[in-house]
Amino acid sequence: MNNKNTSIPPYFSLREMELVRSLSEGLSSKQAADRLGITKNTVDTHRREPAAQDWV
Repeated sequence: MNNKNTSIPPYFSLREMELVRSLSEGLSSKQAADRLGITKNTVDTHRREPAAQDWV
């Protein structure tokens, strides 16, 4: 029996949702980073994470 439930959507923290919202508004990684007070490298790292593949 497969115990992995693939019907559960990925969980995003509130901060990740802020990033998703910023990027969905058309902001570049640099602009989103500036808005959120994080580095562009941090934004790029989040965009590469497996859970992020559903929204990038």
